[in-house]
Amino acid sequence: MKPAITQLCLDGMSLRQAAEHAKKCGYEGLELRFFDGKDPDYRGSDAELDEAAKLVRGMGLEIPSIVAWGADRGNLLSPKAEERRKLEECISRAMHIARRIGVDGILLHPGQLTPEGTYDDAWRWALESLRRAAVEAEKLRVCICVENVWNRFLLNGREFRIFLDEIGSPYVACYLDTGNMIMYGFAEQWIRELGRRVKKVHVKDFKRSERKFVGLGEGDVNWPAVVAELKRIGFEGCLTQEVGGPPETHADTATRIRKIIAMGG
Repeated sequence: MKPAITQLCLDGMSLRQAAEHAKKCGYEGLELRFFDGKDPDYRGSDAELDEAAKLVRGMGLEIPSIVAWGADRGNLLSPKAEERRKLEECISRAMHIARRIGVDGILLHPGQLTPEGTYDDAWRWALESLRRAAVEAEKLRVCICVENVWNRFLLNGREFRIFLDEIGSPYVACYLDTGNMIMYGFAEQWIRELGRRVKKVHVKDFKRSERKFVGLGEGDVNWPAVVAELKRIGFEGCLTQEVGGPPETHADTATRIRKIIAMGG
């Protein structure tokens, strides 16, 4: 395992600035985000995509995954077919970007559960969309990594596992966020339940008594147990920080990730 940072934490920096900052702070990977009108751009040409990847790798950084969506990205949990179609299109574009630049996984925020319809409806809509997307994912050999997010959907590891198994593709997996379930669960239990379905990892920490995200090691995530479970399932990828904070704190967070990696036996 190695420390990485997501470009989502580096808004306001150009890609070159973000890569230089990540390298200076001691990270070994940089998760790229492709948004409309940003650097790199969601609608960039193949040559522009190639140049972005070359820049990052030329600094000795790995690209563990990417995030990519347009200005109106849609929602797989929406009762409106048009909203689901929009996000399906974003998933397809993200996969093609990843394939182009040689990255094996994309981060997917599936959208927010809405008051309309039922939970079963949202389950069915999301399954239908991701089963369609899985066909393309398998052809491109790019994994769609669904993140556990604060969206009132897939609220425990067992439910997440059943959902992925109903899709039935090794190219639709989990992007585990270690802090997003701490209000109502335990990250190590999620890993134990999901096993090798965990393909990517964001590291965050959360303090229940204060109901807020905090620095790594300052909250209620049981890091020795988390790392032990990640080692048990053979996870060897990046632990990508999504802690955020001002740039001057990022080097300290990289150091904390290295200390976390050394835990768990």
